[in-house]
Amino acid sequence: MWATGMGGDGAVTGEPLTATPSGERRCQCVLRHSPVPMELHRHHVWPLGEGGPDVAGNLRWLCPTTHSSAHKLWREYQKRSTAPPWDVLRKYNKYTRDIVALGWSQAHPDPVPF
Repeated sequence: MWATGMGGDGAVTGEPLTATPSGERRCQCVLRHSPVPMELHRHHVWPLGEGGPDVAGNLRWLCPTTHSSAHKLWREYQKRSTAPPWDVLRKYNKYTRDIVALGWSQAHPDPVPF
């Protein structure tokens, strides 16, 4: 496990499975959950079903709400084969948007021009 999953500006970093320095697992969607989630889910940033690897670098610990939101937003990307418009994106917090955008960019890299 790694010490953090977010950069200083709240953006998702490439570090997997978030945990506090003491090793406590936590979701990084907010600085402090209230109430504390009773469980955390392992989320594949680039989904396994889309060809994503089952490795630590592709995993994050998410609270159930953020995990559900990430999958809903992924489906919005799939419907359009690209990022949805802002009127859809704004319904999700920045952390969820960043996780899904990162996974989408890994699953659908820009083609290299010839």
